[in-house]
Parts: sequence; C-alpha cells; structure tokens
Amino acid sequence: MRVVIKGGVWKNTEDEVLKVAVMKYGKNQWARISSLLTRKTPKQCKARWYEWLDPSIKKTEWAKDEDEKLLHLAKLMPTQWRTIAPIIGRTPAQCLDRYQKLLDEAERELAGSGFGGASSSAAAASAAAAAAAGGFGAVTDDAGPSSDEVRRLRPGEIDPDPETKPARPDPVDMDEDEKEMLSEARARLANTQGKKAKRKARERQLEESRRLAALQKRRELKASGIKFQPRRTQGDDVDYIRDVPFQRMPLPGFYDATAELNKKSGLDFAEVLLSRVEGKRKAEREEAAQRRDAKRRRVREDEGGISFVSAGGAAAAAIFNREEFSATRAALTLPAPQLTEADIDTLAKRGATQVPVDADGGVASDLVSEYGSATPRTVIAPTRTQRDAVADSVRAHARALLQAKDLQTPLLGQDSAHVATLPQSSSILPPSQTPRTARTDVNGGAATPRTSASATPYRDSMGINTPLRSVAGTPRVAGPGAGRAALRNALAALPKPRNEFTLVLPEAATDGTGSTKGAPKPSARLADAADEDAAQAQELAADSAAREAMMSTVVRHGLPRPTLIPTADALMASSPYPPGSSMHAAEAMIAREMVRLMRYEALEVPVAGAPPVGSNDNDDELEIHVGLTPEAIETAHQIIADSVTVDLDSLDLSAVFAEEFEETGGFSVLDPVSGVVYASTEVDASTYDGDTEGSVPTWASIYASTSAAVSAAAQQGVKLEKQLKVQFGGYTARAGKLHSRLTAATDETNRLADDLAALQGLRQAEVAAAPMRLAEVRRDVEMALREERELQERYAELARALAAVDDA
Repeated sequence: MRVVIKGGVWKNTEDEVLKVAVMKYGKNQWARISSLLTRKTPKQCKARWYEWLDPSIKKTEWAKDEDEKLLHLAKLMPTQWRTIAPIIGRTPAQCLDRYQKLLDEAERELAGSGFGGASSSAAAASAAAAAAAGGFGAVTDDAGPSSDEVRRLRPGEIDPDPETKPARPDPVDMDEDEKEMLSEARARLANTQGKKAKRKARERQLEESRRLAALQKRRELKASGIKFQPRRTQGDDVDYIRDVPFQRMPLPGFYDATAELNKKSGLDFAEVLLSRVEGKRKAEREEAAQRRDAKRRRVREDEGGISFVSAGGAAAAAIFNREEFSATRAALTLPAPQLTEADIDTLAKRGATQVPVDADGGVASDLVSEYGSATPRTVIAPTRTQRDAVADSVRAHARALLQAKDLQTPLLGQDSAHVATLPQSSSILPPSQTPRTARTDVNGGAATPRTSASATPYRDSMGINTPLRSVAGTPRVAGPGAGRAALRNALAALPKPRNEFTLVLPEAATDGTGSTKGAPKPSARLADAADEDAAQAQELAADSAAREAMMSTVVRHGLPRPTLIPTADALMASSPYPPGSSMHAAEAMIAREMVRLMRYEALEVPVAGAPPVGSNDNDDELEIHVGLTPEAIETAHQIIADSVTVDLDSLDLSAVFAEEFEETGGFSVLDPVSGVVYASTEVDASTYDGDTEGSVPTWASIYASTSAAVSAAAQQGVKLEKQLKVQFGGYTARAGKLHSRLTAATDETNRLADDLAALQGLRQAEVAAAPMRLAEVRRDVEMALREERELQERYAELARALAAVDDA
C-alpha cells in the first residue's frame, strides 16, 4: 500500500491553486481548500496563506526603525513573536528570522574582534567606528560565515517551516499525481454549479422515477382486478374521487328550495386543467428558479460583473494562464534619499548635532561649510548622554541581547566583564520620539543627574549588586537582616506583661434571716447548650401533657371521631323535649358546647382523612380552656358521678335484656330472597335444606342471601356513582373553577381594601402634617430673606466705604 506523507516544500502550482481556492471559498473553509491539494493539510494551507501568500504581508527590506522596535520589543516580551508581529507590521516568522539575523551579525562581529576581558571597550569602539564608516553591513570577509550560510539547510535536513519560504518552480515533466490534482482543481474551481445543484438534480430524477414506478404498479394491479388502498391526502390536497370541492351542506329542517333551483350562476364551468387547480409541482418551481438565476447571471455579465465559465473549456484554462499569475514581481521603486551615505559619514565624523535645512523646511541639497549660516533644525537630545547613531544603537543592543543569553547570575558572586561595554545611555527609541530633557537648576545651570556608582543592569531586580547608598540620592533601605534586627529591638522595647488578675464574685440575694438565697453551690456547674435544650424539651413535654389533660376523654384514649362536625341545630333535631321547655334549653346548651369542643379538638388534633376545619369570624368562642384548671375539670367529673343514682357497675344488663327477649319472643329476621319476616326462634328451629318451598330458612342461608344482596347493592351504588360523575362531572369542574375564581377575587378585594385603608390613612396623615410643613417652609424662607437683606445692607455699607477710600 502506498503511503503519502503530506507537507514539504510548496510549489508554484500549489500556490496558484491555493490563491484561487481562497478567492472562491474564503478564509474559513481550509478543509475544503486542502481537498484540492493532495499533499497539503488544512493547517498547512492556512499557514501558507497567512505566512506568505496573503497580499497584506510586507515583504520589503527591513528599515532601521523596524529593527529598533524589534529589539526593544524582544527585550520586553521575549519569544512572544505573535504579539510582537502586529506591532511591527510583519509576520511572526519574519520577526523571528530578522531577530536571529541581527544576533548572528552581532556574534560574527564579536568573534572577529576578539570581544572579552579588557579589550571589550576597544572592540566596541572599533565596531562602532566601522558601523559609522561603512553603515550597518560594514563587516570584513574574515569575520566568519554570514547569517545565510549559518541558517542554510545541510544535505539531508528537512525545512521545519516550508510555509514561510518562496515556492519552488514547477518542473517541466510533472508527475501523474500532480497533473491529476491540477486537472481536478481546475474543474472544481471553474465549476459554478456546485455539488448541491447536482445532488438536487439527482433527487429530482429519483423522485420522478419513483412516481412513474408507482403509477405503473397501480395500473397493473387495477388491470389484474386487485384493489389497492386509496391515496391518503395530506394537508390541503383534494381527492376529486371522494370529496366534493367547495361543498356546502344544507341547513337541517324544511325550507323552500325554489329560489336555489331557479338561481342562475354567473360562473363559467369550463374545462380547467388540473395543474391550475393543484398548482405547480416542485420540479417545475425549481426549473423556474434556475431560469431566473440564469437570467440574472446574464444581466450581471452584461453589466461587467462576475462572469462564470464552465469546467473544461478554454475560458477556464485562461484563468490559470493570465499574465498577472505568471509574471514576476516588479522591481521595488523607492524615492531618492535626501542625504547620501557620504553626507551621513561627513556628519558623523564632524559630530554635528544639527541638520541643515532649506527655507521650505526640507533638508538642504548641498552641504555647507558653516552650519550656522543655514537655518538649522535643532535635534533635541537629552543632556545626560549624547545620542549615538541609529545604526550603532541597533548593533550595540543586538550584541547586548546576544551576551545576555550566556550571562551568569549575580548570585554566584562573579563580576560581569561585559558591563562596561553595554550602551548604558543609548536609546533604541525611534528618532521621531521626544526624548527626556535634563532638569534645570535654580541658578540656570543644568543639574547633574543622579547616577549609580556601579550597578548591574541585568537581572538585578532584587538589588543584590546595588550599593547601599548612591552618590547623590537618598540612602537605600537596609537589607532583610537589618530589618529583623530592628524588629527584634522594637519587640524588646515593649513593656513587660503584668500578670495581675482581679476576681469579682457575683452578689447573691439574701433574705431577712441573713441566709444567702439562690447562692450557687460550690459543686454546681454552668449550664451549657445541651442542658438548656433538655430543659426546653421538658417544658414543651409538660405543656403538651397539660394541654392533653384538658382534652376530652375521646381524644385522650384515641377513640374514633367523626370526620364532619355537625351543627347544634342538627343535634337538636332529634330532641324528645318540646321547644321552649327548660329541658330543651338545657339540651341546646349542651349541644352548642359539644360542637365547640369537637371543633376545637379538630383544630388542635386533626382527624386523619378529614377535610380541614376553617375558622369562623368568632374565633374567641374556641378558647374554651381559658380559665380552666385540672382541679376544676376533676371537680366537674366528681359532680357528674355524684348526680348518678344508679350503680352502673353493679347493674346486670344481661338479665334485663334476656327477660325482655323472652317477653317479646326474640327479634325479627328478614329473608332478603323471599321478603318474609321470621322470628329468631323460628330460624333457630329451622332445618331448611334449600329444596322445600315455604319452609323457614336457616341462619346460614339468610347470611348468604344477605351478603349477596349487599354485594349487588354495592355494585349498583358504584354504577350510580359513575353515572352521576359522568352527568354532573362538568358541573363539578365548573363549580371548582368558579370557586377558585371567587376565592381569588375575594382575596384581591381584601387586598385592595387593605391598600385603600392604608392610603386613606396616609392621606389623613398628610393632610394633618401639611400645615405644619408649610409653616416650617415659610419660616425657613423668611429667615433666608432676612439673612439676604442683612447681607445686602452689609454689602452696600462696604461698597460705600470702599468708594470713600477711593475718593480719599
């Protein structure tokens, strides 16, 4: 299997294909663009465009101000080339290459001049003189190999960044793979229809073929006598076999149709094509859209817009054979320099700080012998150190950056041999930047700036090599050892602690006998949070027990209670006493008290499954336990026990019931099957087997028939409940909705009533406070007017006095 490794040197053909692909697809579809280049990945295509082929890339020679900016930014932001590149206006690769080239040139100069030790200053001076005499590139041939020779790839090495190098010319005999790639790229780039249009055409053909196949199948099935399912209509489709278009059903009832039968329609029921009723098909709509697009394209071509050519034609081939694609780059035309190299050398030798200018403000065409005779344009330079030439500063800082790579840390205690040769006072700022000026003394002379005696300018942020006191500045802060000693002395000067404590005992209350009341015992301890919680729990338990003791016997013993609380009138409905009698009044009072007790207990101890008990407006009646004590309840129980004259415990109720039972002959039993009532004694003596008619049934048969009757009645009740739910379910839901709406309206009404009452109260308060506020404001205004009047009078007196003084 053949293995293809993508990457390598870019060729001229690949560059041209990449340019045209970016023009068509843009700068966001790199995967689509790389599909045209079989030997390049999307990442490589993107890097090639942004590093070399982008028209906005600046490929001219580096200027001196750009070199200064590069060295300055490289010192501030080392290795951050993607941040430095936009500031300078170059690509990151160009910035890195230029930086390496400057360091290589500085290294060659250092190696050729024998830089190091005592001869460092002489080497620096010779390098500066050479730069001033012959420019930046004035280096002898014996200094060593050039930067291009150092960076040149050796045989067998692979270029790590081929995207930043010029393209290789295309060979005369191209490979078959390259020819195939080029032909496919030409066809795809010249194709204006695209893959989507082709896919749509294929989908239309498939849809038409499916429709014809389905039609043929239905015809064959119909011819063979096989019935098939009718076509299901979707949306607004009309089935003209079963449906009647625009059908209007007549209203129910009897009416005279004479007017409708004799009505003449003005519509012309002529033959109408099916296409006009159903509308155009999808294929027809797409064809119409394509025709409109073609017409618009022809109009744009006639107006001089974008022209589209078909693939494989002569017009498509002409795109890649244009003159601007194959022609070489034109020579760079720059304006003539205002100062020649000879003029710059002369100025450097004479040490001039002024450049002669003409009357128009430009540089004079010829150098004059006397600079004072021409109108000078002063070059402002800082008074601390005279500004060196730009080329010297670039070269000197390149050497400084190169030496900084191999610089030993000052922590080792070694001296830096190259400190004296570094450009301490030179500036690498652009020439157009305004430098700092020296501060002027009071007497008119320039003050000597403060300089350090000896300082290491590199890697000395902690002040290791900085002297403790400068020559003309303030003394430097002492080191960390002195700080610790000062802190230790300050701590020693603090006053010594005095371990003096005063104990104050709490005053205990004493009674009249002199004994201490409530004094804490020696062994007693302070109560913590657990003790407080336990005491609170005991109080709650005692309170709960007291409240439970106040409840009725039914609640205390957990006996069943009704889920719905009856009213006093419902309890009095079955009273045997006539209304108005004293017994009836007593029973009514007992019924009301019972209802209050049941309602209170339902609120305090709710019954499981019972609806919530709402509180009435008169909630004070529920406080039935106010003023009651356990002793009072026990006294009431004793009074009731004393009022009973019969001993219920010694009364034998079974004998009474047996005697009553024998006198009445037992109790009656109803047979649910026959509907006959039998005496219990008859049922006891019965031996009914189920076959003899008219015989008395036994207890077993009565129980079975009664159970069956109860089950049938229960089923009938369930059916009736379902019927009632179906019949009245809507009314119930409607009642629930109306109840919720009425409840919400009532709450809103109450809220608005509260707001209205609050606003009315605020209004009354405002009406009451308005006169006082007005009086206070009037008082303040009168006071302000009085003060202003007094000040005006004072001002008039002072003005008169001033006028009198002026007249005198």
